[in-house]
Amino acid sequence: GSLFMAEVRADRRLGRAHRRETTLVHRGDPVGKVEIELDDSQLAREFERDRHGYYLVLLGQFVFALVLSLVSIRHRVLLPLARLTVFSDQIAGGNLDQPLRWTQSDEIGHLAQQLDEMRRALQASFAEQQESQLALTRQNALLSSLTESLPIGVLMVEAPSGKMLMANSVARSYANENASAHFAESTIEESYRQLKLYKAGTNTHYPSEQSPLLRGMRGENSRIDDMRCIRP
Repeated sequence: GSLFMAEVRADRRLGRAHRRETTLVHRGDPVGKVEIELDDSQLAREFERDRHGYYLVLLGQFVFALVLSLVSIRHRVLLPLARLTVFSDQIAGGNLDQPLRWTQSDEIGHLAQQLDEMRRALQASFAEQQESQLALTRQNALLSSLTESLPIGVLMVEAPSGKMLMANSVARSYANENASAHFAESTIEESYRQLKLYKAGTNTHYPSEQSPLLRGMRGENSRIDDMRCIRP
């Protein structure tokens, strides 16, 4: 067929060309074709005009998402961690009576639950230690009362270090006057030198290597009949 109508505007071909061809049909029979060509220069100009607006919208969305993320992190992470830090400092300071009430059921919530369980365990352990210490104090007071009532000297010595743990008033009376106040704070070797123990019939201090007290600390059996004890 022949060309029926055509119009070309070369001055409008400023961008990329897009063509579309369609067949014309009349009563079921094709009667011709229509071909249209358009370019995207106008669309490109509109996009260029609105590009800054698009960029501002994208920037606004990014800033909003960032602020929302920071608020969520602060609320769900930073603030709970700061609260846990205060609670751990409270435990380190010895305050075990204040429980940690927590409703957050995530990893930080699990950590909070573990910290509170540790607080309860420490509280129970310290209570048990205090009870044991109180019982030990009562026992020591009873032992001290009993030994003070005895008419003989009583020493309690830690083996094998020789550290003096206790000396009743009778035992302290055998020490020199200047040393008697610190008698029970020294070792058995130091305390022995403070005792008024002499070789019988002399003013010579009884030799420590022959002392039944020190030999007994070394696990040796001994018996002497030549020691002279002086007490006020």
